[in-house]
Amino acid sequence: MTAREWLAAHASLADARAALFADHPTIPMLDPAATELQHGRLVQFRAMVQDTSLPPQIYPLLYRDGSTNQVHASVLDDTVPAAVMANPARAVVRYADRTPVYLVSVPGELSINSTTTTTPGADPAKFPLPSRHPHVAVIAKWYLGRLSWAADAAANNGDNEDGEPALALGAIVRVTGILDVPPASDENDDGLPPTLHVISHSVEIAHSMFTGSTATTSSSPTDLRAARNMLVAELASTAFEGDQLAALLFLAHTVAPPSAAVGGQKQRGLTGSVADEEPWPHHLPLVIPGLLIPTDNGKDVDATAWTGRVRVALRGMAPVVHVPLSPDSLMHDRWTPASVAVTAAAAPDSAHHVDESADPYAIADAEDLYDDAGVASGWLQLAHGSVLVLNEETMREGQLPSHAVTNLASLSRVLTSHTLEYAFPYTSVSLPTGYSAVIAARSARGLLPRGGVVVPLEPPAVIAPLDPAASGPIIDAYVAKLAAWSRSGRSPATVVLPADKPEFLAEIEAAYVADRLHAHHHQSEAQGATTGSDGSQLASKPEQPHALEVPGPALLHWHLALARRLAWMAGEAEVTRDAWDEARALDAARLARVRLMRGGDTAAATIPAGPVEGR
Repeated sequence: MTAREWLAAHASLADARAALFADHPTIPMLDPAATELQHGRLVQFRAMVQDTSLPPQIYPLLYRDGSTNQVHASVLDDTVPAAVMANPARAVVRYADRTPVYLVSVPGELSINSTTTTTPGADPAKFPLPSRHPHVAVIAKWYLGRLSWAADAAANNGDNEDGEPALALGAIVRVTGILDVPPASDENDDGLPPTLHVISHSVEIAHSMFTGSTATTSSSPTDLRAARNMLVAELASTAFEGDQLAALLFLAHTVAPPSAAVGGQKQRGLTGSVADEEPWPHHLPLVIPGLLIPTDNGKDVDATAWTGRVRVALRGMAPVVHVPLSPDSLMHDRWTPASVAVTAAAAPDSAHHVDESADPYAIADAEDLYDDAGVASGWLQLAHGSVLVLNEETMREGQLPSHAVTNLASLSRVLTSHTLEYAFPYTSVSLPTGYSAVIAARSARGLLPRGGVVVPLEPPAVIAPLDPAASGPIIDAYVAKLAAWSRSGRSPATVVLPADKPEFLAEIEAAYVADRLHAHHHQSEAQGATTGSDGSQLASKPEQPHALEVPGPALLHWHLALARRLAWMAGEAEVTRDAWDEARALDAARLARVRLMRGGDTAAATIPAGPVEGR
């Protein structure tokens, strides 16, 4: 029985969806190298939503065979029946509509050296990364939720339950349906990708991680702290020159993308109430001065290999993407998504290059607005929860043209406000992203926004050797455990302060009050340093330290955020004293490095660089 014969055996799409996985317990993933073999079959595809602006389609659902006068159903099919082609006015009994959505494989999950090939017909302008990055693309078509193809069914198929999907751009979805591959002929001269007629779909947890976790195991590590430290040690040796403090903060940064700063939500305060200051600095990028990512003349080939090693060490916790921060990329590449009508007016000279002299918001002719549909992608249109890796070392001194400055401003907006602008004719729309970002830099000062968590790299003199045979299975089990928590709705944001431990809460609140008093005192001293003895303003002002470098509300909230992440990684639902003490100790070690880098007092450097063992 073919997939469509199985589908036609059910009276409606809802009936087929209910029986889908019971009748087909193993459905293969879409294979771009074998799409012709998978034509007409059930497949699954895990993808990023790239474009939801394609126009809806009307198709003949029921039609009458003129020779037999029998009514037939065109069930989830792009092929127009011969009877309809011959005389649509007489043959079509009922029309229905469907919603096409352009899906691409999740950027940052496939290596340049991956054996995966790009899907024939995939539009390179609709994938965020350049053409050397392989990717899979389909046009997924969603049908009305209560769609019925029974001849005696009610004519009104307008109930949209599970119909037009409420999909956000950048969301990660898993779709299951029937694959149709367009024939290789002159009719497909536009190079259309395959069509996936959706029977069932699920949306991954928005602004979460582990959506692509490759760790699968039925075992569970008995010591979660030891398992976490093994993961940190592997990550440190893989990408951070053995620096376990930098690796642990990177891990904490990855497991908690800045969703709390997206969509107007704010960071919870000490009592669970919304804090006044927002966004908090720990929503900003993790800056690692001294981290040198290998590059090849500003290209991202070597750097993508580095991010690939990070992705392997993380077991697919989150998509990791290196965005090449170079003058050439800023001047010539498209960084933000825009409608095809807008990009056509800008006269692109290739899929990812634009004419910098053209107006990026110019509008094409009126007839082109009707013919051209959809959104062209750019470097910054990535999946929710992605980790951006930015290397400032590829930038050199010089003046940038306006197009490059615009791209740099868009990148800064993504890093600070966590929104991405989509350009459409006559208007633009900013949508939330929820990306985490890591900046590799020579120093704490640089081109991109600062003010977040700065952790100067300090490689140890000796890196302890790893035993992958011993630690690998434990790390796999640990990541699988974290993935299960994440998919069940547990995240660092759900970790709360313990209500039944008043002494512990009083200690945190005392630290909160002390830090506020210290911040007020520091602000008064800074104000006095800018004023002369006669009350006049001094010509030059001393450099002000970042909010996460001096005691104050921002630093305390960073400690709370870090404690929540550490507690969550240890399997706790509440902030424990161990997590709180470790967060303060880790940050003391970080601040000691920052003071040393800035040439200040290093007396506080009493905490080792590696993960701090619990009590």
